[in-house]
Amino acid sequence: MNAPGQNNNAAKQADDAKGVRIVGIEENKAVVLSWFEAVNRGDEAAILATTNEDFNFMTMARQPEWLLYNWDREQFSKVPTTMSTVLKSPIQL
Repeated sequence: MNAPGQNNNAAKQADDAKGVRIVGIEENKAVVLSWFEAVNRGDEAAILATTNEDFNFMTMARQPEWLLYNWDREQFSKVPTTMSTVLKSPIQL
C-alpha cells in the first residue's frame, strides 16, 4: 500500500516529465481573467501570451455557414480588433 500522497507525487513527476505544469484554482482564475481582459481590450500580444501554441477556437454552429469558425491562436488574437471595426460597439466577454 502506498503512503499518503505517494500517488500524487508519482503523478506530479510524470506530469513534470511531460512539461505539464499543475496550477491551483486561484492561479487558474487569474489566467482566465487576464485572457478575458485581453480579448475585451483587443490586445493581440496579451491574447497570444495567454494562449498555448495548440490553441484552437471552434464554433459548434451548423447554420448559418458564416458562423462556422475554426481559428488558430494567431487568427483568434486578431478577431477582437477586426470585429470591433465592423460592430457598433466593442466585443465584451
